[in-house]
Amino acid sequence: MIEINNFKKSRLFDIKKFKIDKGIYKLSGANGSGKTTLLEYISGFRKDNALVTDIASKQTLFLGETGIGTEDLTILENIQLAYWSFGIKLSDSILFKINKCYTEQQLNTLYKRASFGMQIMVGLSLLFSENQWQLIILDETLSGVDKENTAFFFECLQQLKKETTIIIVSHSEISDIDYQEIYIENGELYYAKNK
Repeated sequence: MIEINNFKKSRLFDIKKFKIDKGIYKLSGANGSGKTTLLEYISGFRKDNALVTDIASKQTLFLGETGIGTEDLTILENIQLAYWSFGIKLSDSILFKINKCYTEQQLNTLYKRASFGMQIMVGLSLLFSENQWQLIILDETLSGVDKENTAFFFECLQQLKKETTIIIVSHSEISDIDYQEIYIENGELYYAKNK
């Protein structure tokens, strides 16, 4: 759970009280409205006492609009490195899901030669580790991923939503997943209708 109480930062935020429980949320707002900055506070990457969470930083997955790979490693080696850095074992079920997203040739492609979507999916593959994340933030992460793989990642998020707070930022319409929309406007947050 995330609670925000009297969170004021210069002209960017003036949030009196707001609560986000487990589930899937889409954070919407105009460019420059503070979406990414707010998510940095929520995730703990920026600190403020007005934000209270029961989320451990090691159990937060924050993915942005760029990949998280090392250029001279293959896609598979980058996935292995990502899992190792979080102390997560690459189980057979995780490898099965990874093989649904990538061909063998793609997995053996150097990161620097891979498509943007293939690079982004390195971080997204961390969604396959069940019971690992208390908070997942996808900040424009899916913009470079093809429709088929996006649907597959949404399927994974649907399975995680009972135990995890998931916040997605996208300027595109999201139709393949049930979520509640949160708007940020003039420094304030409010819930929109359910999707």
